[in-house]
Formats: sequence, structure tokens, C-alpha cells
Amino acid sequence: MLSTRSALLATDWPYHRPLFNLTVKLTFKETLTLDQIMSLIETKWIHATFDTGQLKYPELRQYLTKWMGFFFWKSEQDFRLERHISEIHLKTQKDLGQLIDALVLKPFEEGLSPWRGILVQIENSSKNQTVALLSWHHCMWDGFSTINLFSELTSSDIQKRDYSNKMKDFERYRNQYYGTFCQKCLFLLRAPYEIILANVESYDPIQSNSWHLPQRELQRVWKTASGKKAIDIKLIKKVKAKFGVSFTSVLTAGITSATRNLMMKNPPRGVPEFINAGFPLPLPRHTKKLRNFWALTTLKLPVGEKDPVKRLFKIERRLQRLKRSTKPVMSILLLPLLGGLFPWMLKFIFSNRYTSMTISIMPGPSEEIKDSTGEITADGMEFYISLAQGNTALFEGGSYIITLRRSPCKEGYISACNYYRILKCVYIHTCALLGNLRTKLQR
Repeated sequence: MLSTRSALLATDWPYHRPLFNLTVKLTFKETLTLDQIMSLIETKWIHATFDTGQLKYPELRQYLTKWMGFFFWKSEQDFRLERHISEIHLKTQKDLGQLIDALVLKPFEEGLSPWRGILVQIENSSKNQTVALLSWHHCMWDGFSTINLFSELTSSDIQKRDYSNKMKDFERYRNQYYGTFCQKCLFLLRAPYEIILANVESYDPIQSNSWHLPQRELQRVWKTASGKKAIDIKLIKKVKAKFGVSFTSVLTAGITSATRNLMMKNPPRGVPEFINAGFPLPLPRHTKKLRNFWALTTLKLPVGEKDPVKRLFKIERRLQRLKRSTKPVMSILLLPLLGGLFPWMLKFIFSNRYTSMTISIMPGPSEEIKDSTGEITADGMEFYISLAQGNTALFEGGSYIITLRRSPCKEGYISACNYYRILKCVYIHTCALLGNLRTKLQR
């Protein structure tokens, strides 16, 4: 049976009109053949096993089926890897961008596991490179499971080295504020009040926010925009050290600045003091299997604040309060319960009627992805995602080695999207995200 957290993401049904498709674009330094890719995936993923002999990723051979309204896994009748992996020849990079946009909304074939791989050869490219696209439905796995898959292609454990300390930090905060008996009692007293308050505070008023439209005005029209350059993570760390704030605060402040700039360029209702953003939280002790293991919370972004440094400190204070809030913990507890409801109930519950935007940054390795022979090396990684029903904009990106990329189309991407309508926006350069903070830093 599909896990309850994953069931929340399967309500759109991946074989009809999927809204939770994810795609990762890997650019390899070498020219690869389809046989090389298929051999690598078959060895490292399809036949990968634990020490007990149990398959690590049986879902890659299983498709979704419904019984009494609930979702179950069922083995493919005639599993063949070539039904999931194909090769395509394109003329230009523009054609590649159009292909990726199509994959984000493309349904999967009935009776097959909802994932696909495409090896792309670009005919008019001056570089000796190959592009590989991995597309899957979000009900199968999340970003950390993707890192698990990529770690299978290397001789090192990417996830363990890069993220174990962050998971320990999460557990330390959890134990600090919810560990003792008295703190648990206090949590039970605070939780009902904070849940009600969060539901009220998370709703963005339609009257004062041009990014939050009435349901009757929503349309299913896609608009995308891309940045020109990747952001060097060293710059984010430099700003972090200068102002004594967290890495997440700097990144969120950059996105808030970009959002403010967009609102000022198209201000039919002006720029509100705050807008709400929803974002997923990775949870500690993520299994090595293909799973969704996350929680959801919201954060107020001070888009109305003119001073970039004050904006940064406001975000830092809100993030610190969020760590002490019951909101993330209640999300951890409630999401599995909600996922156990009937799908028709989930469809209504999982429609975003509150926040104006969502922020999704996919974790990536800090070292190059290489196969064990060293003959195949990934030169870059980009991340693409669509959104489910509701009114929202999406800022998305993915990290690889020492850069943070906004994806998809060119080297970066920012999309403002929702189920019926994707809000019109313009492309944002790296300087639009962190330029103001960098100016303050140079002073």
C-alpha cells in the first residue's frame, strides 16, 4: 500500500493529469550511449539490494492501482527497462526546454511505474555533452530519496556525508523544546491555539495581494521565467557570516527580494507588508527506501520591507520562532493521518487556498556524481517541479557541488504556477536575488 504521506501526493492520479511530476536534468561531460545509461540503471537501481537480499527500490517495477479508493502498489506484468528509458535527438537547447516543460505535465503510461528516463542528444551543441532527464511522480519519492538514488551511482554515501549534521540539528531543536515532560505538557496546551492562529495568519488577503487571486479568476495557463546564472553558495555563506544569520535566512531573503521586485514591476494592488510562503521540511532518519518523508509549514515573507538588511533580520527572527513553534511538529503528526483519508477528501484538503507562493529547494551533492569507473561524470544538475491545485507561485531550485541553481529552462528557473493559472512574471538575475545584500556587505 502507498504510504499515507505519499498518498497525499497521488490524488491527482499520475496516469491522467498529473500535477506533482518532478524532473531532474543531469548534464554529463561525456557523450553517452543509451546502452551505457540502461546498464548503469539496471545494475545500480533495478537490481540494487540490501544486505538481506531484499530489493532496495521495488517501486521502480511497480505501478499504482486503486482499491476502494485507496492506493496500492502492484508489480508490472512484463517489466522491461526499455519501456521506461528512451533516447531522443533534439536540435537546440530551446527544444530541450520545451521537452522539460512537457514532461512536467505529461501523464505516465497505465500499468507502468510512474517514472521515466530520457537520454537527450543535442545535435547543434558545441560541447561534447549528454543530457539525461529523470522524471517521476512525487508520490514515489522526495528529494532526499533522489539523493539516495544518485549515491548508488557513486562509490560514496552522498546523503550521509552532506546531510547527517543537519538532521542532528533538527533533532536537537526538537529535543530542546519538546523533550521533557513539562515541555510536552506545554506543547499540548499551546498546540490548539497555535494551529488556529496559524490557519488565520497563513491566509493571504485577496484584496491587497496581486499574487493571490479569487478562485473564479484562476486559469490553467503556464508562464515561466528563468534566471541567467547559478548562485555561488560561497556568496550566501559570506552574507551569512557577515550578518550572523542562518544560511536559510539569506536564501529566503533573496527570494523575498526577488518577489518584491516582481510585485513592484506589476503592481495592480501594490506590495503588501507580508505574504505567506509554504515550504516542505525534511525530516530526520530518512529511510534508504524510496519514500516521501517530510512535513509542511508556512512562513511570512516581509515583501513590504524596503531595507534589505532589516528584511533579512525579520526573516531570521521568524525562522527562529518557527523552530520553537508547534506548527512543524503538528504537521509531522497530522500529515500521516490526513493521508489515510479517502482520496476525494484529500483532493479538497490538499488544494492551496492560503499562501501566495511555495518555495522548494532540492538538496544536491557537494561532490561530482561519478560512476565507479570514473568514465561518467555529471557536470550539472537542475530541478523542475509542478504544483497541485490551488492559487500559488513557485520558486524552485536545486544545488549541485558549490552552486544553487534555479531551474529549469536555461541555467536557472523561476516559475509562478498553480493548477489553473501560472502567474505572469519576468526573469530574475542573480543580482536581483542577492544584489542588495551584496552591496551592504561590500560597504
